Amino acid sequence: MLNDRNYMENPVRNARNQEISGMKCVFILIAINVVIYFMQGMMGEDINELILTPAGIKQYKIWQLVTNTFLHGGFLHLLFNMYGIYLFGSILAPRVGGKKFLNIYFRSHFAGVVIKPGFFFS
Repeated sequence: MLNDRNYMENPVRNARNQEISGMKCVFILIAINVVIYFMQGMMGEDINELILTPAGIKQYKIWQLVTNTFLHGGFLHLLFNMYGIYLFGSILAPRVGGKKFLNIYFRSHFAGVVIKPGFFFS
């Protein structure tokens, strides 16, 4: 009937569903970052395989582009980054949705790597 048609859907209901998935995405990102931070201490020298380096890129270790996103230099680094993800994520993720928020998150990380002074030309 009419309720089966896309244009008859309730836009408020859709906005709420998007908000939940967006905030769920923010909390999952925070959880992943915290878990990986505590795993970093147990990795020892193996952590060097996850850190993004020019040598790693030259050796086609492309996973470093993703794994480097979740590594932190200390507890305060983690704390302030997670606070920032929560602040900006709670505003942005409900508006754009979880998938687009993840896209923005990873593109921002990659842009930060690209503009990091001396990374590719050291």
